[in-house]
Amino acid sequence: MIPFGQSASIINGLQDAIQTGKPWVGINQSIQQLSFTDLHFFQSEIQALNFRDFNQQQQKNIVLLPVELTHEYLVDRFREAYADGIQKPTITIEPQFILDLHDYVKTESTMAALIEEMDAFDWSKVFYDPLEANTEAESFSDKVVFNRLESLIETLSAYAAADEKSKTIIADLLHRYWDGEPMEVQIDSVLIGSLGKKIFSESVVQEQEHPIANEVLDLARIALANHKQWVAYNNGSYLIEKGDVLFFNSKDDAHQFAQDNTSDKDSFQVIQIKTPEDLLRQIPYGNHLHISTLKQNTMNMENLQYLKDNIKYTGFGEALYPELEKNIAAKKDEFQLHFTTQIGNRPFDAVLDFRKSNTSDMYFFNRYKASIENSNGEKIEQSLQINKGKGVTAKEAYNLLQGRAVKKEMTNAKGEEYQAWMQLDFDNKDEKGNSMVNKYTENYGYELRESIARFPVLELDGGDKEKDLLRSLEKGNIQMATMDKDGEQIKVFLEANPKYKTINVYDEQFKMMKHEELPKVEKGQSVRHEPAAGESKQEVKQEVRKGRELKNNTMVTKKRTGQKKGMKI
Repeated sequence: MIPFGQSASIINGLQDAIQTGKPWVGINQSIQQLSFTDLHFFQSEIQALNFRDFNQQQQKNIVLLPVELTHEYLVDRFREAYADGIQKPTITIEPQFILDLHDYVKTESTMAALIEEMDAFDWSKVFYDPLEANTEAESFSDKVVFNRLESLIETLSAYAAADEKSKTIIADLLHRYWDGEPMEVQIDSVLIGSLGKKIFSESVVQEQEHPIANEVLDLARIALANHKQWVAYNNGSYLIEKGDVLFFNSKDDAHQFAQDNTSDKDSFQVIQIKTPEDLLRQIPYGNHLHISTLKQNTMNMENLQYLKDNIKYTGFGEALYPELEKNIAAKKDEFQLHFTTQIGNRPFDAVLDFRKSNTSDMYFFNRYKASIENSNGEKIEQSLQINKGKGVTAKEAYNLLQGRAVKKEMTNAKGEEYQAWMQLDFDNKDEKGNSMVNKYTENYGYELRESIARFPVLELDGGDKEKDLLRSLEKGNIQMATMDKDGEQIKVFLEANPKYKTINVYDEQFKMMKHEELPKVEKGQSVRHEPAAGESKQEVKQEVRKGRELKNNTMVTKKRTGQKKGMKI
């Protein structure tokens, strides 16, 4: 309660705190009539929390309030009192009302930032796939765009995991932007936090028995969503649990906390993180086998980085790095790393094989075995070779196991490079149980673009849309496209079929469409394309060749995919 005689000094004091950068005020709720001397101002939230915790030990009931909103609250109450004719009002502070308002303002600010981020993407052209890596981006700008997308996915998942109210807010936001778009199939995955890096980090925790509790990783996601990148963790504990980690907006606050709370039992260290996985990489684990140990053992760091690049650029991300370091530090002659993720409701697993050289300390990543499980429980797997860091990526392996064809650069016995489509022949196996690989070289005569151009596909615009469509199909993806049928645009899904020198076309329910039922493009006929943003409307004419139409009754599982690190244009 604030008596009228103290109101001016308290309001002026709050105003001064705003101007001098002291955003928090502590008030003892046990005091019946407040004066200015009963207010305690702080330059940071951590200072305020320390003050509250200390006074709680002294049995004092301290409440922390945001200064700016408290000032606005008091000014409004006095204005209301004067408007009601009360000349010398006594105002009662309602801490919960102010704190609720603070949470509301914070949520509104956060949502405004998220909406701005969501508006930055054209969701009709973007798709995020947990198996895609930004290594497939062909330019630095592409990687920047993907990193923004991945950061947005992490932020959305973090807020959805905070509480039910936040989950409802994020769900409404996702449905507003993603319903009817390719990302619609990923809404549930974002809300339950199974999309993106979270699925990688949780598999690391489970498989490595890393001494960082899952709850800590969840807290890290929420903290990062609130722009808290600085972490103080208790280095004196082997098992890092919720109470051993605190997150801060600034480096100084983190170091101040670490300094104030270090004792003979606890030793707090400070690190900066940008993703939850940074906790796994930066906090020592097991017998504290970390990068420093590798240096002490004169490990060839270039070899280690080369292996990390191999893993990353093959599409397995960075989550396997700690286990890689651990096995190399143990100087094992050979070892395996286990990778698992999920696409839709279908698990995708891979076992990566590493071997130490017989003549040096160098290690090599030469192959991995990928596997999926069909809806009938049948497991399909295939061993795939890695040659000097090049080979079939994880996403391409997934597509091959689904029965689709992938176009790759290959090397013959003379060391000459050539392009060819590859497709697994599940009916024929070698002595090791691997499916034989059918290859269709350029001499085979399959022209992907010509196969598509038989139909009025609007993406064949001679520009970026066409390049992205062809590139995605060459990676074995089933790619969404648009056809012009009797003046109406219909959505279809395309799949390369080099064996029969054609393409497979599916409707929106993923039922294969017969070619004779599809609209055709006759030679000399023009196809009208929707103009890109900022372009004038124009008719792009294409000359197409007529070819044979052959059926392929192979069915595939529904999956929308992208062509570069999760980006589908």
